[in-house]
Amino acid sequence: EDPLEYMSTVQKDIFEANVYCFTPRGKVISLPSGSTPIDFAYRIHTEVGNHTTGAVVNSAIVPLNTPLKTGDVVKILTSKTSAGPSRDWIKIVKSPHARNKIRSYFQKIDLKDRREMIKQGEEMLETALKENSMDELAKYTKRIEGFLPSLSYRNIEDLYAAIGSKRIPVQVIIDRLSTTKAAMDDNEEIIKLYSKNANKGKPSACGVIVTGVDTIQVSLAPCCSPIPGDEIVGYVSKGRGVKVHRKDCPNIAHEQERLIPVSWAEDIEEN
Repeated sequence: EDPLEYMSTVQKDIFEANVYCFTPRGKVISLPSGSTPIDFAYRIHTEVGNHTTGAVVNSAIVPLNTPLKTGDVVKILTSKTSAGPSRDWIKIVKSPHARNKIRSYFQKIDLKDRREMIKQGEEMLETALKENSMDELAKYTKRIEGFLPSLSYRNIEDLYAAIGSKRIPVQVIIDRLSTTKAAMDDNEEIIKLYSKNANKGKPSACGVIVTGVDTIQVSLAPCCSPIPGDEIVGYVSKGRGVKVHRKDCPNIAHEQERLIPVSWAEDIEEN
């Protein structure tokens, strides 16, 4: 193959893979084929791209998604009061340079918005705690972290951000904290009973023993209906004593702070 012919073909391919446009002052801007005025703007400068409001190509105003051709003279219209780029631009631009600049812009915006939502959510929760005559937020952090998995949040900042953006009502957290506190109060009462009745432990009417306690209401949970022989655990229910669940019952999977050890009476028959 003729080397000169080969070089000519390569140069032709390279030329056709790009478009060569001009600024109003005659500067040549090289862009990938199919590029738009948005690509052109970001090639000039990031701030020009971020504040673009329109474009004039060959003395005519054109939409920002207009494909540019070699030889086009492009003037970018900008405004300092522009709201910034649109997320849709990521789908419009052809050059990796412009696409990366637009993504970088929104990553910074998203990070700033998240920080604001975290701060706002934390303040909303603090206010709600005060309105419900509860302790300050710092005293509940560990409890909140304990039930985060049941709400599908990775960490407490994710929860604050969700509260701040109103994706979860703050009352949901207040209710959870109130329930947890009630469970802890009940557990304290049961612990006192343990110490007073250390050598006791009579079977309840349903055949379950709460070790060291025989003066508390005990019943089988209808959701999982445990039977003798099943591995069981007690769930402290406010005002309703202890509900007995199967250990693998999904309804208590995220309520560890309310669980206590229980056992079947020895004379209970297994089915």
